[in-house]
Amino acid sequence: MQGWKIGAFMLCCGAMPVCAQAMTVSDWVQRMEALKARGSAAKGSPELMALQTEVASAAVRYRAQIKEAKEKAQRPRACPPVRVSLSSEDLMLEFRRLPPASYAGEVSIAFGEVMDKRYPCGEGQEITPPRKAPTI
Repeated sequence: MQGWKIGAFMLCCGAMPVCAQAMTVSDWVQRMEALKARGSAAKGSPELMALQTEVASAAVRYRAQIKEAKEKAQRPRACPPVRVSLSSEDLMLEFRRLPPASYAGEVSIAFGEVMDKRYPCGEGQEITPPRKAPTI
């Protein structure tokens, strides 16, 4: 399981399905641990796909928040690079470092907290809205 990547594409993709009911951090960690116990038999399973989709959805929402802040010329919540690679094992470790109260929270909120901590914006970082193509 350690070699499985949640993937940079999840932080860069434009549209991913959003789950009807948000998954808690506790559920995500427990389900991922159960998959880890299955070893290579879990690779490609629907359960793994569901967990990856949950994180991908959180990543899309996270990137949208950052983009929206930049478009409004506001300081974004964090400044992650364009490409981020985060293994499921790394994310599980980060989730375990969160305060116990966070375990009842949604994966998308915890994911944002993890990314904010990993990629804070620098003090002197300039906030400029993205360039728009000239209209003709």
